[in-house]
Formats: sequence, C-alpha cells, structure tokens
Amino acid sequence: MRRQVGDSVCALLSGGGYAEYCCVPEELVMPIPDGVGLIAAACLPEAACTAWSNLSLARPSPHGRRILVHGGSGGSGSMAIQVARMLGYRGASPAGTADGLAWCRALGADEVIDHRAGDVPERVLEWSEGAAADLILDLLGAAGLGANLASLTPD
Repeated sequence: MRRQVGDSVCALLSGGGYAEYCCVPEELVMPIPDGVGLIAAACLPEAACTAWSNLSLARPSPHGRRILVHGGSGGSGSMAIQVARMLGYRGASPAGTADGLAWCRALGADEVIDHRAGDVPERVLEWSEGAAADLILDLLGAAGLGANLASLTPD
C-alpha cells in the first residue's frame, strides 16, 4: 500500500531515531494504529520486531510450551507477553510493583511473580510444577544469567 504525504507512520531504524526527521524506504514503514500516539508508536516497531523474531522462530512449536518473560511491564516485555500468548505459549512474568504485576496479568501472563518478594527460579518451578521454563526472554542481560539457568529446562 502506497503511503501519502502526511500519513502517520513508524519504522524500525538502524540509527538516527532521535532525529526530528529521517529517511526510511517506504517498504519499511508501518501505519500507526488508531489510538496510538506518536511517542508510543516510536517504540512499537522495536518491541514488535524483538518479540516476533525471538518467539515466532522458536522450535519446536510454541503451543503449550512455557516461557518466562522478564521485563513484562515494559515496552518489549509487554509486546512479548502478548505475542507469546497469541502463539500458544503458557507464560510467566516477573515484575517489581503491584501495578506491573497487574499489567502483566492483563496482557495475558498466566503467572506473575513479584521479583522483589522472593526467589524467581523457585516460583517458576512452582508454577511449572517442577518442569521449569522452555524459553526465557530476558531483556536485562548477564546479571540474571544464574537465575535464568535455574529457571530453564534442560536442552
């Protein structure tokens, strides 16, 4: 679909995203959904592409598998919870506030874990009835590696 001058669009950029204006090939822009403001739309392509590329390409099939989504109350994590749910994952997500936990639950997390109140791997094992998570999406990095390994199924 051809875009017209004045259309509200967003795009995933390789750089320069803080500029007032930028050039993007028309094939790489996406329409901004109705009701989504420009600031939220600026985050949408990164969050959507991160979630989709990490979750839709997982093998074997995600249906019924368990996923732990860290940062579920943030932008990329919020998108990941929704994409995981759509693909058929059973999901858990840690958050550090009551609002964050409620948000993750509203987005579709089957289990929410207050990471400030206890041991996340222990809660993941309780939720999964000892089976642990099949996949972990961690946007935070190496600081959580030990806990992630303790929350992950073998192989």
